[in-house]
Amino acid sequence: MTILMCNAAWMKYYEGITDSDYPINGGSFPAANGYGHEVINFQRNGQFVYGYVQARNSTINIDRIGGNGRSYVDNILVVWRARSSLGSVITGWYRNARVYREEQQGNVNRHFTYRGEEYRPGYSIRARATDAFLIPVQHRFFHVPVNHEGFGAMTFVSFLDKDIDEVNEFKVSLMDYISRVENGDFSSPIKGRRGLIDTETKEKIETNAIEAAIEFYIQRGYDLQTRESENVVTVQPPLGAWASRPPKLRPRWPRSQEKAGGG
Repeated sequence: MTILMCNAAWMKYYEGITDSDYPINGGSFPAANGYGHEVINFQRNGQFVYGYVQARNSTINIDRIGGNGRSYVDNILVVWRARSSLGSVITGWYRNARVYREEQQGNVNRHFTYRGEEYRPGYSIRARATDAFLIPVQHRFFHVPVNHEGFGAMTFVSFLDKDIDEVNEFKVSLMDYISRVENGDFSSPIKGRRGLIDTETKEKIETNAIEAAIEFYIQRGYDLQTRESENVVTVQPPLGAWASRPPKLRPRWPRSQEKAGGG
C-alpha cells in the first residue's frame, strides 16, 4: 500500500479545541494564532473524516503517489505524526484515503469554534470514518526519525519513496505496527529489541502513562492522593458515587523518582 506521512500539531482527540485539548508543536501558525486547521482531523462528518496538512502552496504533489496528473488519488495510507515530549511519533492514520492535489474548500457541516469565532477549514485528505484510527495518547511512542534522509525533515508531507535501507525498513515496521495496533496490541514498535530503548526514553514513556491515568480520574471528579515513596496512588470516588473500596493505582515510577523517594 502506498504511504503518505503528514505532520500535524499534537492533540489528544482532534475533534475541536477545548480547555484541555489544543494544538501543541504545530509550527508557526498555531503558535501565533492558538489554533490550526488540523484540529478536527478526526472529527466525524457524516461517513467521513477530513484531514488538513500544511502543504507547500496548499498543493500536494500526488504524482509521487500515483496521481499521474489527476486531481486526486485513492487508496492511500495516510499516516499522521506529531511532535511530543519523546520527539516525532505516529498519532494515527487513515486507510484507503483519497488525497487531493489542491486543498479543498471547507463546508458548513465541518467546523470548530475558537474564542467565539467559527472556522471552516479546508482539507486535502478524505477517508471513511471507519478507516480512521487515532492512537490513544498514552500509547503514542512509535518514533519517526524525521531528521534522517528520506523522512521529510523540512516539510509537513513525506512520501517515504526514497529507496534506502532505513526508509524501507521503517515502512515494514510501520505496517506491522499498524496491523498490531488495530488488533489491540499497543506494545513497543521494536518489541524484541527493548535493549535499544535508552533509559531516558523509558522514563518518559512511564511518566506519560502515569500522567494519562491520573488525568483520566481527575477529569471524572475523583480525588487522588499520591504517595510516590510507596508507588501508590489512592483514588477516591466523587461525592455521591458508589464504590465498595477505593481503587489503588500502583504505577511504576521512573527510576530517578524511585531513588529520590527511597522506594
